[in-house]
Amino acid sequence: MTPVARTCETGFGLMEEVREWVVRTVQSVRTASCLRRLDSPRHAGRKCCERPIMPSKEKFFILHPSSFILFVSLFLLAYPCFALSVALKSEATVADPMITIGDVAMVSGEGADAVTALDLGSAPEAGAERRLTAAAVATRIRGAGLAVESIEMMGAPVVRVMGPCERISRDLVAEDLRRFIESKMPWTASEAEIEIARPPQDLVLPPGEVVVEWQTDPHYRYVGPAAFRGVVTVDGKPCKTILCRAKVEAYTEVVVAAVSLAAGRPVSLDDVTLERRAVSTLRDGAFLDPGEVAGMVPRVSVAAGQALTKRLVSPRMAVKRNQLVTVETQSGGLAVTTEARADMDGAIGSIVTCTNLNSKQPFQGVVRADGVVVIR
Repeated sequence: MTPVARTCETGFGLMEEVREWVVRTVQSVRTASCLRRLDSPRHAGRKCCERPIMPSKEKFFILHPSSFILFVSLFLLAYPCFALSVALKSEATVADPMITIGDVAMVSGEGADAVTALDLGSAPEAGAERRLTAAAVATRIRGAGLAVESIEMMGAPVVRVMGPCERISRDLVAEDLRRFIESKMPWTASEAEIEIARPPQDLVLPPGEVVVEWQTDPHYRYVGPAAFRGVVTVDGKPCKTILCRAKVEAYTEVVVAAVSLAAGRPVSLDDVTLERRAVSTLRDGAFLDPGEVAGMVPRVSVAAGQALTKRLVSPRMAVKRNQLVTVETQSGGLAVTTEARADMDGAIGSIVTCTNLNSKQPFQGVVRADGVVVIR
């Protein structure tokens, strides 16, 4: 049945009910009129079934109820009922503050524009969601006061309403942290390996320009594991804070023993070589240039392949305590040499204290590779 035919059928049914009600009302009015007139002296002796003498207006109302029926019928036809078809979506994203039926369903039929404009409550925030059932949507339509004869609900039984959002994957977050670490560490990207533990889930944020400001312990040397805190801003406004862990392993070439080194025996260039090692495994004071260790003496025995540090080797002692040493004094273009007594052991390049043999006055000088103490 078409909406027009359904409307006509409904209208004629209502007209018939109104006609019957008017007839009953007229009969009640006529009976009441007869009873009033029988009580008066003027109509004494008359029977109730006889027609009373009434004014023209009252007579017109009683004898012609069709005019009233016609008025009521036209009034009802001016406000026809209509049928609706509502197809509910399974998911919907709403950017406005309020959810409308038009956001969550496709509405067809007469009066569809008015129905789609009906609100269903506040929209969820970014990343949040609401669930609306088909029964709740139908109840909202019926409670709006619209002349809806029937509602045919179709589609999903429940619609999932989500607020506007932007998703940033865990991989993008990890890549952004990698770029931050590479910009801060003292190593080049080719000299380091960076392992990043991805966040447990993607970031769900409001639409806008997203920036992550990373922070870590100011004493971190970008070697080994560390925690990084990221403050996420959208259009300049702080929105979320995330925590990620990363491990940085830097590699560099250091001086290692090419052969086993005996304690106390000076090291030559043939005894050492360069190898790529992880910085986190090295002790402080590792040597990067083989020339730095040439001539040094191991404090203890050093195994082949072991990285040399300042704890393992030390400069060779060129001067011993109480040893008579040659002292060279440079003044302008002249160099004057004398003898003195060393008051302490001295390695090459170190500063030692000596005593003048004649004046018994102490003085300091630098030990040269040939064992001469130079006063500058």
